[in-house]
Amino acid sequence: MQINSNIFLITKIKKKDLKSIFLIRNQSKIRKFMKNRKRINFKDHLWWYENKIKKKEFFYCFNFNKKIIGAAYTINYNPKKKFCSWGIYISQEINSQFKLGSILKYLFLQKIFSLKNIKYLETQVVKGNEQVKAWYESWGHKYISYDKKNKFYNLILAKNKWDDNLLLIKKRIRSLKL
Repeated sequence: MQINSNIFLITKIKKKDLKSIFLIRNQSKIRKFMKNRKRINFKDHLWWYENKIKKKEFFYCFNFNKKIIGAAYTINYNPKKKFCSWGIYISQEINSQFKLGSILKYLFLQKIFSLKNIKYLETQVVKGNEQVKAWYESWGHKYISYDKKNKFYNLILAKNKWDDNLLLIKKRIRSLKL
């Protein structure tokens, strides 16, 4: 599937991008569906980037028409188990206007499966966001457990399940109207 690179671009995050990502991450509509739902300060955001992400994980920003509109990242990469967790957030202003979530999730998952020797990707969906949980399941993610303490569902996507569903996923992406 070809996506116009003048419109969409996924780039590795640079320090200069962090302020834009920070502002999106702190949007109330984004925070309410995150594991950490609290508003964070920029100092903590920089600490997270410098100490948790920068050296060992993948952290990308999404650009739409040359404007940063979101981010996606991997954490807990385990090369022996060929496993990592992933997360994504997209500015609600942009996503609600253009329904870009599906396209950006597709691009990111394709990138991670092609860059890393990954067999399994895990993600969490906050309780109350059942629409996203159902969307993930329709793309091949399997529900594995519910975390009562943090109130989120754990889902896992096997690379072979992703590959099996790829034609259907591409068809869904092509049908989106921007």
